[in-house]
Amino acid sequence: MNFVKILILIVILIPTCLSYVPYCPISEKGQKSQLTEDVNPVVCNAKFGQQYIGNVTLDTEFIFVFPKDGRITSPARITVISKDAAPSHPLLVVVTQLKSILSWQIPLVTDTPSGSYTYSQISRTLCPDPDNGEIVVSLSTLSDFNISFVLWVNITQNFDIELSRPYTLKVSPSEPQFYRFRFDNVTSSALLHVESHDSPCMTLSIQNNLCPVYDLERTIQYQGLWQTVMTKGGIFLRKEEFPNGLFVVFVVHSTNIACTGKMTGGNSDQVKSLTFQLERSIGYWDYVIGVASVLVVFFVIYLAAFFFTLCSKKPLPVQPHSVESPIDAVNAQHYAAISSCATTPTTSIFPGGYSDDSDPDETDVDLLYDADSSKEVIRTKQILFLSDLAQKDPRVLSVKSSLYLWIMMTVAVFYALPVVQLVFTYQQVLYETGNQDLCYYNFLCSHRLFFMSDFNHVFSNIGYLLFGLLFIGLTYRRQRISHAVGSHLGIPYHYGMFYALG
Repeated sequence: MNFVKILILIVILIPTCLSYVPYCPISEKGQKSQLTEDVNPVVCNAKFGQQYIGNVTLDTEFIFVFPKDGRITSPARITVISKDAAPSHPLLVVVTQLKSILSWQIPLVTDTPSGSYTYSQISRTLCPDPDNGEIVVSLSTLSDFNISFVLWVNITQNFDIELSRPYTLKVSPSEPQFYRFRFDNVTSSALLHVESHDSPCMTLSIQNNLCPVYDLERTIQYQGLWQTVMTKGGIFLRKEEFPNGLFVVFVVHSTNIACTGKMTGGNSDQVKSLTFQLERSIGYWDYVIGVASVLVVFFVIYLAAFFFTLCSKKPLPVQPHSVESPIDAVNAQHYAAISSCATTPTTSIFPGGYSDDSDPDETDVDLLYDADSSKEVIRTKQILFLSDLAQKDPRVLSVKSSLYLWIMMTVAVFYALPVVQLVFTYQQVLYETGNQDLCYYNFLCSHRLFFMSDFNHVFSNIGYLLFGLLFIGLTYRRQRISHAVGSHLGIPYHYGMFYALG
């Protein structure tokens, strides 16, 4: 019975809780703001390419409506000028499209370490609208003073970039520009070339074909790839990274500190004229043909070196021990004379108490068994070899010579490991952040392959590797010939140094 009462109570209370509305005083309902009552909007049916001049105040707002036109395929570019606007009483510009809203204020204020810069003329390109809906531009202010303005809206010409066609434009900090490029079925990669004779620092950005477009100095690094440019720049583009197309964005900085590290430029000085062009880059098979051609050239060089060593003069054969050369005979007679003088005493060599016919201790007599290894004895030969003049034994020289190779290998390891680590690390950071300034190389000549953004400049070092291996092989062959002939001919060789050079 108690359970039934509780169930009935729950059924009664649930609708009451769900229908509860917080208390709102009657005086607040429908109350209008004093500012809303005083504003008098002026609505104007505007046309593209026509200039509009007016004044806005606290109680006057201008609304320009640009009608929908299905024939227009490029986005609109809006330019607003106001000499009366100031940071304390700015002119507010709001642009409304079917799927996006863009707003800014005049003057544009950019903060730098050296101070703030203001711009009274601002031009912005709207994000492309596939539906080509109407555009509503609203100009207003909260200032009590009259603020004059000049407005015109044009359709961007040549908005879609064509391959191998140069484009020329002017950019300033308050007038950024961007264009669109979409890959066709034939093009898989392209290289963007940018060139300018003006010195203002600029950021070149590549962003996905999506809205909004980040075309301000403080927002351009939010998406895609970007790099700072003064006179020349370039970025390698791949279709697999931008399958739906991309935007090429140009934004000039208020100062040149991002490019040079020096606080130069500002205001009217920062206007940059530039020319850019997109060229079709090489494809996968172009990489294969280029790499294979280089390897074939090195293979031919290897074959030429191999046949040259085979056809070169063969080393002299080692003479048999049973055949004695005239030089060896003379030296043998000389050694015999030295031995006879040293071992046949003419007077007693022993102190008193010993006779000449007594047997001496062999340890007290130098029998010259080390004559073949002692340099002082060897140099008494009548006919000397060049190797006889060496101060040290050939085996000692060989061990010391090999130190060159081991020291070079140790240095190479300590140099190679940090370099390889930095290359892989910075490549990963570059792809994650899009900051092309992390790596310094010739962007206009770079070709990306696999994970390397500059494959051709890395592959160009293969010549050092292959020629080094060839030099090591020739050194090894020469060392074997030298050991076969004998180490007593010529000067002592430092093969370790040659291996280190390879």
